[in-house]
Amino acid sequence: MKTQIGGTVIQNPRDTIQSWNFSPVKIFLREREGVDEETIVSLDKEYKRYMEIVAQNRHLKLPVSPPVDQFWHTHILFTRDYTNFSHQACGNYIHHQPAITETERLALAPAYKVILKIYEEMFGFPDEEFWPRDCICSSCTGSWDPGIYNVSDLLTA
Repeated sequence: MKTQIGGTVIQNPRDTIQSWNFSPVKIFLREREGVDEETIVSLDKEYKRYMEIVAQNRHLKLPVSPPVDQFWHTHILFTRDYTNFSHQACGNYIHHQPAITETERLALAPAYKVILKIYEEMFGFPDEEFWPRDCICSSCTGSWDPGIYNVSDLLTA
């Protein structure tokens, strides 16, 4: 399946995301951050799922959970790979926007509920270790377009 985003034609985003080689990210987490192998395997799976959600909901700015955000932050360190991944998976650069203040973090709570709802529809109930249900501390959002979104419409859908 091919998708056209603006003038860019991308292959199936799911296949691109699932087949991407995240070895450098995993090695960095293990060697530099001391993350154990079992957690790295889970973070890899959850990051791919998050990126699938972002790729299929390009019009939304969706917060990531703090555990999965660690994998995302590490991936961004590999700038060329992250840029290539963004373009091949979504047809454009996937921006990473941290919430700075407590007010900004609290404002993400409704969007975090939306991502949990989308996650459950796509993959089943999320693992609370990586996607805590009561999290209001999600501090980063991802979208390819920093445009306007209306989360309240999705909460009632």
